[in-house]
This record gives sequence, structure tokens and C-alpha cells, in this order.
Amino acid sequence: MMRKLKSSVAITIFLMILLSPLIIIDVLIIVLLSGSVSSMTKLLLLLLIFYVVSFVIRIIVDGIIDVLGEVFDLKAPKILSSSLDLLISLGVLILVHSYFTTISLSILIMVLIVIVHALAGHFINTLPGNEEVKDRLDPSIEYEIEQLLHEKNSVECIDQVSENHPELSKKTVIKAVRRISIEVKGDRMMADYRDSDYFNRLTDNLKQNENISYDHLMFLLDQGREIDFTYNGVDYFIAHVKEGRVLWHQEHQLSDYYDDQNEAFVKETKINQVSLADIFSQRKAMIVTIW
Repeated sequence: MMRKLKSSVAITIFLMILLSPLIIIDVLIIVLLSGSVSSMTKLLLLLLIFYVVSFVIRIIVDGIIDVLGEVFDLKAPKILSSSLDLLISLGVLILVHSYFTTISLSILIMVLIVIVHALAGHFINTLPGNEEVKDRLDPSIEYEIEQLLHEKNSVECIDQVSENHPELSKKTVIKAVRRISIEVKGDRMMADYRDSDYFNRLTDNLKQNENISYDHLMFLLDQGREIDFTYNGVDYFIAHVKEGRVLWHQEHQLSDYYDDQNEAFVKETKINQVSLADIFSQRKAMIVTIW
């Protein structure tokens, strides 16, 4: 019994030391605005309980918001998150204060304490490198997440990583997956931009009767372009109409219509038993005009 009591006292003292700067500011606010305090011990206990309870509740609420954000692919605006934190802190302080009937705190004092509490939290979160260090995981786990994001959506990735690494908290996994997902999407966008810029320059500089690569062909088809080309000295035309992609030779339709299925179109459409994919991969098609 005495051991448990000593342990509780030690934890309380440690928390008081850790939170002492904020508690000192709060006590100064209370003394200056109310004039006197009936019991300093009870006031310090009230503030300590307030900080601990509000901290725990905010972690739970932040975790719920993060999960909902991943499920519905939404991110709460910072002003909404900050307002919610203020309301939670104020609600906790009012609740805790109701159990300390001998200490009189006006609504104004409690609001000021909550504002100090919020500003301190914001300052800690904006310290240089704080967020980056907090969210970083072991490099092998981050690599695993990156690979999973190529195969699964964010929610499935979170579930898989949580199952593979039960030692990690759900909130830690959610934050890591969100950060890496943004990085992966950014890398993809930059790669697409570079490819788009490269193929656009190739198209602009293309001369008549030059050949193009298979990747260049697929880029043009994805852009909705139409292509007039020759193969073994014969003219062909890849059209793009409302029914879809189709290959023509003069007035003869040589393929079915493919609606937004460019890859299937080039693999299944053949000229003399040779697919368009093979013809362009081997650079045997000579471009006449790109429309």
C-alpha cells in the first residue's frame, strides 16, 4: 500500500515539474484576476488534473478524426481542429472545476487558461523538426508502407501495417501512411509531368516519316490524338470517335471500337497478324500526321 502511495506521489511530482511553466502562468492569471486563492494545494491539483485529462481526451479525439479522415479521404481544416481543441479543453476545465467547489474561477479566467493551454500546444507542435521526427518510423517499415501504397488504398495499408507491426500505435501508423502517401503521390505527379513535357517536345519536333516509340504512341492515345501512319508502305489511320478507338485503312475498318481501352486496342488490333503494339515497339510505323 505504501509502495503504491509513494509511486503515485512520485508521478504527481514529476508531472508538476513537467507542467510547471504552464501551471505557474495559470496561477498568475488566477491570482491577478481573482485576487486570492483559498487553497493553493487544491488549485495546483485542479490544474494538474485538467492538463492530464484534456491531454488524454485530445489524443483520443485526434485519433478518431485521423481515422475518419483516412476513411473518407478528407482532412479537417486547421481552424476547425484548433476550435475543437479549445472547446474540449474548456469543457474539461469546467468539469474538473465543478469538483473543486472551494475554488472560485470565473468563465473569463477559465477561457484565458484554455487559450494559454492551446498556445503552448501550438508552440510545441511547431518547433523545428518536431513533426518530422515524431512521424518517422524505421526505414524498413517506411519502405514497406511505400510498397503497400502501390497495391492498396490508404485504409487497407493502415490495417496491413498495424497487423504486421502490433507494437506501433494506430495513430502512429495513420500519420506515417498519410505522410508517405502524400510523398508517393507527389513523386508520381512529378514523373507524369516530366513524361508529359518530354513527349510533347518529341511530338512538336517530329518530322514526317519518322517513327515513334511504343511509350510515345500510348502517350498520344491517352491525350486523345489521332494518328496517320504507314506500315510496309501502306497508309493506316488510328481514329478517335465517340464510339472509341478504331483502326482504318482507307474506307475499311480493321478493328472493333475500343472505348478508353488504349492498351487493349494496341495489343488486340493487328495488321497482317502483327499487333500495333509490336509494330510500334519495333519502330516499324512511319508517322505521316498527328492530329
